[in-house]
Amino acid sequence: MSDRARVSDQSVDVVVVGAGVAGLAAAFTASCAGLRVMVIDAASEEWGGASRISVGGTLAVGSDLQRQAGLYDSVELALADWQDAAGKTFDAAWARRYLEGSAAEVLEWCERTLGTRWSELRQHEYNSVARWHLPAGGGAAVVEALAQRVSANGGEIRVGHTAEELITRDGAVIAALVAGPDGHVKVEAQATVIATGGFVNNPEMLCEHVPALRGAEAFLCGGSSTALGLGHKLLERAGGVLVNMDELWVYPVGLANPWDPRGRRGLVVRGVDAEIWCNAEGLRFHDETRRGGASGTPALLAQPGRAPGASLTRGRQKESCCSTIPRSDRVPKPTLSASRCSGRSRRTAPARNRSRVSRMRSISRETR
Repeated sequence: MSDRARVSDQSVDVVVVGAGVAGLAAAFTASCAGLRVMVIDAASEEWGGASRISVGGTLAVGSDLQRQAGLYDSVELALADWQDAAGKTFDAAWARRYLEGSAAEVLEWCERTLGTRWSELRQHEYNSVARWHLPAGGGAAVVEALAQRVSANGGEIRVGHTAEELITRDGAVIAALVAGPDGHVKVEAQATVIATGGFVNNPEMLCEHVPALRGAEAFLCGGSSTALGLGHKLLERAGGVLVNMDELWVYPVGLANPWDPRGRRGLVVRGVDAEIWCNAEGLRFHDETRRGGASGTPALLAQPGRAPGASLTRGRQKESCCSTIPRSDRVPKPTLSASRCSGRSRRTAPARNRSRVSRMRSISRETR
């Protein structure tokens, strides 16, 4: 008898697929209402998806950190910035609702309920003032705090379990078929929440939805290793309609991860703000402070041969990340790298060798 044939049944009020911040927040809310909750996550060890490996940056307006820094900010100012960056997908009503509650319902809620300490404020491109709040301990600290509270409320968290199918009746989802180490379980629930993140580690889906990737010889994947688009496929098979699948953010930063045996994973360099971008002809071609998907990436793609390079500087020290070779025929083809989450992607020059990456380990973090 196959594992698929050995199906046991279990019943809860709410089943949540994905144990990142979105899934755990939904599970915590349900458990606070006295509902029986089960959370499943495909990863066995570093479960929690991109939330766990991220720095946990959160955009908010009118925070204590902003006031302490003497910064004036407002919902209207943030809306104007957001609309400029979002383009045609901008949802003004949703954006306003989030921004109006971002300080009280996100930052202060995390402080009060999870014990989060917001320790740093950063200004990112497309924001006219600093709005990016970082929690002490990064995203992992927020994930752990949420998971502890879900468990304390009687919720069950099963890692190393994958939802393979949503079972429907009369157009409504009534159960999830879950595969785990001990076989399959049909989990019946009154409500099912899919919070599985993006699909940035599924090259086929990336090529399907991102035209810029289709002609590339190779591209790298970042974010969570379990971001395979499984939730998208579950929803489609159950009759769900997916929108804005082509709205992925493309970043021009990163390098190949030499420790990935498949050659598909990337590294992102964090905390570097003094590099110089040069093209295959050895010419500086861009304002390096503008490295977003709508600024740095178009500039990079417009270069001859599309083979970029960068030098990273720290005072008098300089380490080569992607050394520029003047002759384009001596430069390996660049690669594209897909980043996390909402489905952002990033474009990178190829890594030269293991030793260079090893020397950069103090300023690098793998986007796994």
